[in-house]
Amino acid sequence: MANTLQKKSHLIFYSGSADLDPGVSKVLTGFFQQVSTITNIDDLKQTLRSLNPMVIFLSLNTFEEAIALYYQAMEELKEHRLSEHKVVYLINRQDEERAYLAYISGTIDEYIVSRPMYELRRPILVAKHLLSELGVQYTESRNYEIKFSKLDLSDGLEELVRKSVKHKSDIKNKFVKVIKLMEESLDKAAADIAQNHSTEIDIKKIKRILATIRSDEIRPILLRLQNKALSLFDDIAASTELLTQQSATLLKTSHQDEPIEVRNNEEKIAKQKPPEPMHKAFNNFDETKLEQAKSEIRVLLVEDDQITAAVTSKLFKYPGCRLDIATSGRMAMNYLEKGDYELVLMDISLPDTDGVNLANTLHQTEDARGLDTKIVMLTGNRSKLTVKRAREAGANMYLIKPLTAKALEQVLIKCGLPAPNYN
Repeated sequence: MANTLQKKSHLIFYSGSADLDPGVSKVLTGFFQQVSTITNIDDLKQTLRSLNPMVIFLSLNTFEEAIALYYQAMEELKEHRLSEHKVVYLINRQDEERAYLAYISGTIDEYIVSRPMYELRRPILVAKHLLSELGVQYTESRNYEIKFSKLDLSDGLEELVRKSVKHKSDIKNKFVKVIKLMEESLDKAAADIAQNHSTEIDIKKIKRILATIRSDEIRPILLRLQNKALSLFDDIAASTELLTQQSATLLKTSHQDEPIEVRNNEEKIAKQKPPEPMHKAFNNFDETKLEQAKSEIRVLLVEDDQITAAVTSKLFKYPGCRLDIATSGRMAMNYLEKGDYELVLMDISLPDTDGVNLANTLHQTEDARGLDTKIVMLTGNRSKLTVKRAREAGANMYLIKPLTAKALEQVLIKCGLPAPNYN
């Protein structure tokens, strides 16, 4: 059997011999548009390194041969980045018990008794299931008209089924289109930032869409988009040129311990030229300031939004600083009972309590213990009433999210804590 390796194929059929499992190969190629056939371990290794999610059907004489082939390839590729993949083992009836034990132990992903083949269409069902787990949108060779014509349904039932299937397909296609547009938007924004061009992106909309996705079928797509979104937010937050032009300005009050307001405009930030990526900014630390610190500073970030917490935490990855993250008021109090912190960044809106009330409790507790923990309130909007409440609760500062590197540097300096130099 000749090799038909296709660059973007999501279905791979490994054939150890042309006489083995021809029925499986035929049913797969008859249902799916793109099925690649390979016949040697070198092609298998090349396939695994293609970074293309895929389902691989292994057809060899014995189950043990198939296991040996796959794990030999994995051993030889252990230093390489591999495609996300699932492997289906085509086995003889006498190997079924061993294959089952391998399956429940996690040694293999799936198997099919193909000699003899009891269920002619089972390879299609297995392939569709595993492709869905990988988040792959596959294309079928046959259309719905051909399928319906073979169901032998009454006219009324056939029409009902046809409408329902079309409705499900329309919903899926609409969702796929939204995901595609969002991914293109993230890719374009990332490319603009890399080239120091201005960019526009609706961060709130992206977060809202990501938060509503629950389907297992598209979870891999969700993870890919989350990674792209986090990377993009990371670049925006760490852009030093942007911070110079549009970073929050600390407004000095008449007393050093009174709150400082930081103004920020997310829409304007998104339209400005971003500067160097984060890794370049952090390579320019002023190490001398950190060496003068007698001990590391401990910072507690109280933030329930995972994306905001992930982006903010990047700003604290410098020598001499230890960051803990609490996602609720109860978790924050647990951290505070177990250790002393020089700085607490407190989100106003928490799932189990009000951030201002928690800050008030912390302020009173720390005063009683003779500690001078600086409290900085974080919020997504500016409200005079909230500013007043924060001051009365003992907060030292009040900042508008997202927290930027420049704003953090000024906060640390104002609090008398060692700060990295991001310039």
